Parts: sequence; C-alpha cells; structure tokens
Amino acid sequence: MPPPLGVVVWQWFTASRLELRAQAFAGSVLLLAVALGALAAAWGGSRLARLALRAYSESGHRGLRAERPFRLLASLIGLSFTLAISAMAALGLRSVSPMWRFPAVFGDHLELGLVAQLAPSLKMALGSTVTLACSTAIAAIALVTLINESLIDDVRWRTRIGVLLFAPLLLPQLAFLFGLQSLLVRLQLDGTWAAVGWEHTLFALPYVWGLLAAARAQLDPRLIMTARTLGAGGLRLWWAVTLPLLLRPTLLAGAVAFGVSAALYLPTLFAGAGRVMTVATEATSAASSGNLRLAAAYGAAQALAPLTALLFAALIGRAAFSGRQGVPR
Repeated sequence: MPPPLGVVVWQWFTASRLELRAQAFAGSVLLLAVALGALAAAWGGSRLARLALRAYSESGHRGLRAERPFRLLASLIGLSFTLAISAMAALGLRSVSPMWRFPAVFGDHLELGLVAQLAPSLKMALGSTVTLACSTAIAAIALVTLINESLIDDVRWRTRIGVLLFAPLLLPQLAFLFGLQSLLVRLQLDGTWAAVGWEHTLFALPYVWGLLAAARAQLDPRLIMTARTLGAGGLRLWWAVTLPLLLRPTLLAGAVAFGVSAALYLPTLFAGAGRVMTVATEATSAASSGNLRLAAAYGAAQALAPLTALLFAALIGRAAFSGRQGVPR
C-alpha cells in the first residue's frame, strides 16, 4: 500500500461494479501513456549518453579500469542465480511440509506422502500447461522461420517486424490485454484454448525472433550459394542446409518459448476467462486462498517445467552434433 497504477487498474477491471469498467479502460490508457513516456525518456537518455561517451573518447583522457565493475556484475549474477535455486528448493520443501511457521528455518517435518495427495490436481494443471507451451513454441518457431526466410534479403523490413514483435514486452500488459480482450469478445473467441494459445504466441514471438533472426543472419551465405549451384532450391535448400545449421538456436528458442508460456498469468486469465487452467493460474489461486502448501507445489512445478525444456534442448543439440566442428551454437 498504496498499490501501483497497474494493480489499481486490475482491481477496477475485476470489481463487481460495472461502472468501474470504463474507469479501468481509462486507467489502461494512462498506463500506456506512462510507458510511452518512459520509452521516449530512455531513447533521449541513450542519445545524450552517446554524445557524452563520444566526447569523452575524443578528449584524450585515460580510460577507467573496468575489471571491478565487471566483477561486481558477475557477483550479482551469481547471487541472483543462488537466490533462484534457493527459492526453488524452498518451494519443494514447503510442498511436503505440513507446517512451516516463521521464524523456523525449516518445517517441522517432511511428509513425502503429501506429494501423492497433490498429484491429481498437479497432473491436470501441468498437462494443460505443457500442451499450451508446446503449441506456443511450435507456432512461434514456425512464424519466425517463415518471416525470416521470406525477408532474409530485406534488412529494413526485418528490422521493422522485429520492432513490432517486441511491442507486447514494451507496453504495459493491462493496456495491451484490454484491447486484445475486446477483440476476442467481438470474435467470440473469449474463453477458448485458441485465444489463450494466440496470446501466448504473441508474448513468445519476440524472444524467438531475437534468437532465430540473429542466428539466421550470421549464417555464411556462401553455404547457401554452394547448395544452389549444386541444384538445391526452395524447401530442399532449407531442409538440408539451413535447418541443420539452425537446429541448436531453434531448440533454444523453443525452450525459451516454452518457459515464457508456462510463466504467463494475466494473458491466460484474460483470454481464457478463467476456464483454461494452467500452473500459473492455479498457483496464484492457491496462494490467494491461503493454501501455501498447494501454492508451493504449483510454484515448484512452474519452475521445473522450463528448466526441463532447456535441459532437453541442450541434450538434443549435443546429441545431434556430437563430434562435429564448425556448427553454430
């Protein structure tokens, strides 16, 4: 307290008083204006920083030693990783602890039999989450691959499309989702799996684009030219040359899209209208109801799902290119 503007807009949107709905839409427009103002300020600050750095580089002064800042940054990254692993371990312990009261470091005791009690609800939520995440990864990779291959020689349009795809990440989710929600209602797709998959794909596309577009641009064009001189063209050229070279980036992009889909809460709630159950929505519901043990189990499953996808991507990439040199990583 006091809550930020995004939380207030969400409270207005979910309130039982329908007269607050127009107020919620006005608040989402205000959120959008604030985000655009922040982006404009960041752009202006980058221009000023560029001028300042250019003036400093031309002044003749000796450069500052960068070892200490880089060491500090590396230590902060290591600390963040340690805290994340500790949080996952705490979630696992809480899910099998009947009681864990503050300020005890650990729970009173562990009951592994509690996992069997939580298995049915976890199985349903995890099954729908994995289905949505796999569909999202496949759709995002297919769309990005199609755009990449169609515009490989048009750098200007590839840049424009990349900027457009990053819009869902730069704009406030509430402002973005309110518009999508109105569109889904008009199309009578509200509360369907197709609507949820569409919104998940929208949020996964920028990550997949950032990984695959850069990897595709770095491929040596002489390989493509050599394949064309040997008679390969069209689909055969992509299947025999481009796809094997992009297999590792594609697997990584698929794992990242899987993790993005598994973590989405508001897009699932908006598009699914509360009818599509995922690990993210069930974890929030369990935490709101005060069932911390169930919320911890859902949270642990939500954390393990993308890690498992990344592990599979790494193992498949390593097995496919074991013993080969010069393959893009």
